[in-house]
Amino acid sequence: QAEYFTRCLIKYTEIKGYQYLIVKTHLTITLIINEFKFTFWVVEIPEIQSWRLFKKYVFKELKYNFYKI
Repeated sequence: QAEYFTRCLIKYTEIKGYQYLIVKTHLTITLIINEFKFTFWVVEIPEIQSWRLFKKYVFKELKYNFYKI
């Protein structure tokens, strides 16, 4: 699920045209866009098999975190 969530972040930032850096560890995924730093805990990301929960999580995080940019 962490790999797929990282791909979602990459696709979103490419669509928006942002310059970004992603640092992935076993526990966190950190996305840096300009001076903004966003950290996502891997344990909070729902399993991809429950796609409705995963989709809800992705949209919630994108809406909540990226309104600042």
